[in-house]
Amino acid sequence: MSLSRSTSHGSSSCSSVIKALRWLLKSAEVGCLQVVHSVLIGTFLNQKVPRDRKQAPPLPLWAFVQWERRVLMSNCTVLEIILLGTFLLMAWGSLRFSDAQRLDLQKIIYHDGTMRGVIWRSKTAVSGMPLAVAAEGFLSKGSHNWLWKFLTVLDTVLAKSGLSDVDFLLPLMDEDGPVYPLQPMDYATALFYLRKFLGCPWSQRPDPLQHLKLNFTLHSLKATLLSWGPQLHEKVTPEQRLSQGHHSDPNSSLDTYSRDVVWTSLTYQRKMIQEVQGGWRPAIAQHRGRMVIFYSFVGIPKGLPPHGISAMKQKFMANYPSELIHADLFPSTRLVSLVHDQLSKKVWKWVPWKYRISLTRFMIGPSPCAKGKVQWLTEIQRDGGFKQLCMRYQVGKCQNPNCFTMHDPFNEVDSVETDPVHDVDPVQDFAPPIDSFTPGRLPQPEQANAVGYGAASPSCCEYSRLKLRDDDGPKALRSPEHLSGLPNLTPWELQRVQESFLMLSRCVEVLTLVFQTGLRDDSGAFASRATAQYPQKLAQLFANLVAPLLDTSALDLQWSSLDALMPTKHLSDYPFAQIDGGGAFSHPDWSQDNRQEHDWFQTLRTSWMNRIISERLDKILLAHVASGNPSPPFSMEILTPFKDDLEKFLEAHGHPPDWSVRPHQPIHLHILHSLQKIMHDVDFTLLPSLLEGVRTGFSTAIPPSGIFPPKERADIEPDPLSAHLSNWQSAEEDLPLTRELVQEEIDKGWVFAYKGSLEEAQQEYLAGVAIGKLGVAQSDSRAPRLVVDSSVCGLNGRCIIPERSTLPTAKEVLRSYPLRQCQRNLMGFSLDVKAAHKRIVLHPDECGLVGFSLEGQLFFYRVTPFGAVFSAFWWARLGGLLLRIFHHLIWLSHAGFLYVDDFLFFMEANMMPLSATLLCIFCQLLEIPISWKKTAMHSSIDYIGWKFNFNAGIVTIPIEKILKLRGYIEHLVSQPRTTRKSLEKLIGLAMWITQLFPLMRIWIHYWYHDLYTIPATHFSIDAGTWPRIHQYLTPTLTFHTAPLGSAIPISGKLIAVRHQAVSSLADLTSLHIKTENRIWLRIINPNSSKRKLRPDSLRILKLFDHWLMGVSPSRPMRAKPYWNGIAAADACASGSYCQIGGFIRHHSGVQFWFSEKFSHADFDILSIHLDPNMQRSIASFETLAQIALVWLVATSFPGFRIPICVKSLSDNTGAESVSNKLFTTTHPLCLFVEILTCLASTTGIELDVSHIPGADNVIADDLSRWDFSTPIPHDFQASERIHLSLNQLFRCSPHPTLHPPDSKLLWKLPHPLAM
Repeated sequence: MSLSRSTSHGSSSCSSVIKALRWLLKSAEVGCLQVVHSVLIGTFLNQKVPRDRKQAPPLPLWAFVQWERRVLMSNCTVLEIILLGTFLLMAWGSLRFSDAQRLDLQKIIYHDGTMRGVIWRSKTAVSGMPLAVAAEGFLSKGSHNWLWKFLTVLDTVLAKSGLSDVDFLLPLMDEDGPVYPLQPMDYATALFYLRKFLGCPWSQRPDPLQHLKLNFTLHSLKATLLSWGPQLHEKVTPEQRLSQGHHSDPNSSLDTYSRDVVWTSLTYQRKMIQEVQGGWRPAIAQHRGRMVIFYSFVGIPKGLPPHGISAMKQKFMANYPSELIHADLFPSTRLVSLVHDQLSKKVWKWVPWKYRISLTRFMIGPSPCAKGKVQWLTEIQRDGGFKQLCMRYQVGKCQNPNCFTMHDPFNEVDSVETDPVHDVDPVQDFAPPIDSFTPGRLPQPEQANAVGYGAASPSCCEYSRLKLRDDDGPKALRSPEHLSGLPNLTPWELQRVQESFLMLSRCVEVLTLVFQTGLRDDSGAFASRATAQYPQKLAQLFANLVAPLLDTSALDLQWSSLDALMPTKHLSDYPFAQIDGGGAFSHPDWSQDNRQEHDWFQTLRTSWMNRIISERLDKILLAHVASGNPSPPFSMEILTPFKDDLEKFLEAHGHPPDWSVRPHQPIHLHILHSLQKIMHDVDFTLLPSLLEGVRTGFSTAIPPSGIFPPKERADIEPDPLSAHLSNWQSAEEDLPLTRELVQEEIDKGWVFAYKGSLEEAQQEYLAGVAIGKLGVAQSDSRAPRLVVDSSVCGLNGRCIIPERSTLPTAKEVLRSYPLRQCQRNLMGFSLDVKAAHKRIVLHPDECGLVGFSLEGQLFFYRVTPFGAVFSAFWWARLGGLLLRIFHHLIWLSHAGFLYVDDFLFFMEANMMPLSATLLCIFCQLLEIPISWKKTAMHSSIDYIGWKFNFNAGIVTIPIEKILKLRGYIEHLVSQPRTTRKSLEKLIGLAMWITQLFPLMRIWIHYWYHDLYTIPATHFSIDAGTWPRIHQYLTPTLTFHTAPLGSAIPISGKLIAVRHQAVSSLADLTSLHIKTENRIWLRIINPNSSKRKLRPDSLRILKLFDHWLMGVSPSRPMRAKPYWNGIAAADACASGSYCQIGGFIRHHSGVQFWFSEKFSHADFDILSIHLDPNMQRSIASFETLAQIALVWLVATSFPGFRIPICVKSLSDNTGAESVSNKLFTTTHPLCLFVEILTCLASTTGIELDVSHIPGADNVIADDLSRWDFSTPIPHDFQASERIHLSLNQLFRCSPHPTLHPPDSKLLWKLPHPLAM
């Protein structure tokens, strides 16, 4: 009764409730509901409150046009094409969403500009109904239309899915496209995308439907064309409207024999297209129900006939003969039509900026395509038909005046006759009539010698960036973001911007003309080359002006002595590289003195080098590498003498050569073992394990190598072994590719198909059976490869790896550069081992641990696959041995590295080809599988993602990496609620880039905080479970078992109960909980992938984005010069006070020192919150002391122009570590490192901190404990003291100082706070 009296617009009503109850009575036969058929209840069905029935409004014409334009764009994504194409098809076909999801895709027919199909079931037609859509739309011309592009992409999606029968139109999508295997999209998701795309998110302009989207539903698509029909009155027949809406005509039975019954609906659609293109616009439909009022938008402007535009052009050229008129500056047809329409109607409206484009821009489309090429117009409507445009002319290749296609659609309008040559008299003046310089009207080749010289000087006042300064200068009219003028300019200011651009474009046209028609000599070269020098008198005047600035005592520099000018890295100069990938007994820099290694391979290297030089094999290798040939560089005929030399070498050392090869791997392990014994290599258990078959560390321990640091074992209980008979989506979505990759590995002997069941395999392999999930790793830079996930089946967690391998970074390469005592050019050489992990054979007893399943068939690996932890460890040992052998083979001054399976060497350019030939011969003889196509030898080498130029001494970040990181940043800024995977991608790439930009690395700690901060979630339990809740918890309040009937995750941590925080089991007993209602618990789920960025993290994202916009992608490889002096600092803390002290002493004897004491309150003022017991933050204060050292050097020795590095001492290992790495996630230490990086960036001074035992750090220790009243320790003078305030240390505000201090200036230095 209350519902019957209600006038609200809610979803419930009296009649709907009664009807629902009657349906329930009928369907479920609920006898107690018979009362709903009583007379009293029935009266409520006849007494309705009058209300307007809500109906879905039709879409505006504007949305149609924008969607069709987007589909036709070359950079439209697959997601957009599928969704927008579906929405357009539903609108043109007047389909419900349920109709579109019941479309049989195998019965679609595309013919003669129409698409026809069958809806196999609909709301009004149980047996199905036909469908037809006209392909041309409002914007498409010719065969390339939105529908053709949509069907082409849809066909690709269907082919990729592998499904033979798909009976729905719109599949489920994610941000990368369709989700495989294909499944229909639900209504809610489709509605979300409809309302999203109504705002055209690909556009840069504001969303005109921002507050109106909730009015539209998917049924709006069906209602749109049907609502336009009645507005055309007699132009559209009722029969056409009925056919378009798929409504049956009760007065006709002809449709039974008309097969498709679609031709009238096609006529209806094409009538709409004709009327809209002719200038008609549908009015806004009557709103029904509660609906926000909305307005129509500008659609397609009414066009002008071609002769009208031609007449306007001729009139303009007659009135303004000196103006430049061509397709780059002439307004687009749309803009001309809009303005002409307003002039004719005397109605003045704002013309949107998107229509203010030139004819050229209108022709080529709004954006470049994916490959960087513009989408050119191929035909144009003219004289009632279409004329083909010459594509070769548009790219400057066609010069045929009798070409059968149209060259310039602008200049070839109607019958405008111009003489492209005789309008110009270049001999008469340097500036011929500017209107002569238009595309298609440049002088022909026979007039080329007419132009002798040309010059242009466009005014740049409106282009100057100095106007962007925030001071009292002239107002800026442009900016990098608004090249066409800032918003809200006055008409006069906008005219200035346009005139500036017009002048620049004219100058470019003039110079283009001069370049193309310049005066040439008999040889064909430009005659101006002979005059490219200053006149002698002018040169003498310049020399007289510059002479006082030059040092006449200096000698002239010769280009041949350029190398001698570069600073030499001496034997004892810092830095020293430590890690090369070869283990503890290998080092990368073999140009150091006092090498302890013995030259084991001297005789072998001498004989090989003599053969290489005599036969000039280094030249063969250089040519082979340059060609990119994937085959090995040397034939067996060339290698035979080298093999004989190797056999003699082995026999001379008591090792008979054994060239046998173990099955399933190609390397000559016996020869490698003999060489290892000769050089007394430490890893003596490696080769016997490789020959026998390596262990996984699951059931049998892996023998340690002795070259890598030991690995600590985690205390976490690993998961038991399991078998997974399904694979990851990357393997399932493209089964033909997966089958092909598996067959390749079977053919190579790496994998074998097991002829038996899982139970039989478990009986055969007593060590255990684990079936992992198969995946396919794909990237742009390499071919697809198989990956077996051995973690999901529990294998990786149960394999005990005794050591952790060490890999070099880009910083190790920089520490080795340049070679010591070397002033010559350097060259690099890189080798890549093909399928490195799969060159190591498993022990036969443990093959069952590495298996996978595909289409019901079990497969097992004979070799160590990519994805298992033991695979990486065993290859690190084998690769490390190869690197140590390579070092000894080269022996000469060089540097070498191994990162996973990539080798890098660099040495003097005249020796590198010889040493590289030596290594290649060794690899071929031992059949080490090298990817010869990837082999590189050049002064510039791409290695582990970086480009190292050993001649120029620079390392460069690929621009693709910068753009990729900026893409991650843009995504997270727009979506602060993100996932763990997205954050890990961002952090991983940022950490990689900041290897060589360490001053930016500390700011990443904010992202790490968010990565490991998991949002808590509420879960409820029954009141009866609460008294026993402690039974499910560990002492740390972690759930080891989920309470019965709850969704609480295992390992979830309890942090609050009914908004009361808890931290121990004792806290639970002290809570006062009423147990009659369900109890809500706040729990952190460690397996949750959801993350949320804090405001600080968003601030750092914007900081990184701003930095990446301006950072130079290259940085020098040479280390900063070290400051010639000593420095040390120390700190102490007790209670609420801390004190820092330190000194610097230059080699000249000049010294300065500091000693400052700070309280806990001093840090609070700067919003640095520390523990009240300041001794707990001693590492932070030791870092603060190092900050003070940098200040001391910067203020005491001002005027540095070259960045320097200061060697410093500290007795605190934490401060030493963070001062060198410039990274930590520990709070508050990270805040002090932030200050250190800011100071280093401001002053150009970096620290290289070394550890000094506390007992030896006497001077700095005494200064940090000075009581300010006793004599200054160690004979330091008060005049040498530099006072440093805490605010000064933390603000890092540079300010100018005057030196010498008694100098006089006519102006005052700016105050530091003003900067």
